[in-house]
Amino acid sequence: MFGTIQPTTSSNGCHGLDTDKTAKKGHLLLDSCHAITNVPLELNIREMETRLFQMAIKNNYIKDIPSLKESILQNDRLHSLGMAVTTVANIDMINNAYPHQKITVDMQTAKIVNEICDNTPRDKAIDIGKDSAINNRGKAFISGFIAESSPIDVTHYAQALDIGYRSQFNDIDPVMIDQFTGLWKIRLETSKPVDIH
Repeated sequence: MFGTIQPTTSSNGCHGLDTDKTAKKGHLLLDSCHAITNVPLELNIREMETRLFQMAIKNNYIKDIPSLKESILQNDRLHSLGMAVTTVANIDMINNAYPHQKITVDMQTAKIVNEICDNTPRDKAIDIGKDSAINNRGKAFISGFIAESSPIDVTHYAQALDIGYRSQFNDIDPVMIDQFTGLWKIRLETSKPVDIH
């Protein structure tokens, strides 16, 4: 359900959009890309992210989340979303730091998170705040909203934005992260393919 953006060192540029038919739910795979600027999937991701952000700031229950007010630029929001994915991928480290609050991640969510991170590896020589892999993880997260929708999409998006934004400042709230992983599982269970016709 959530896309993966795969970097490459070849000069072949971007290939097409494939659907993984083997998974229970399709995954958008953007294969072999350095940069995905001006690719239809890139434009769809940016449009979907803008739509989710606009819905979130109009929602009376969500609009006062501090990260929504701070996240003016789309690239900053994509970075925050990528940080949320990275946070879930590092759940064992968080559980070790907060042993009194054990966070569990269901297998399907863990598979998606690991797939995103495996296909957008960090450049450890670059500060995480400047690593384009994090933004690509955010884009991969958003691609899941293009393929399938759920009634909790806006809430899930806003929570991801908040967790990712806060994690940039080492503001880790295990209870909130646990709620986020639980919400991710619910979204996977309640989402339906988007009718693009």
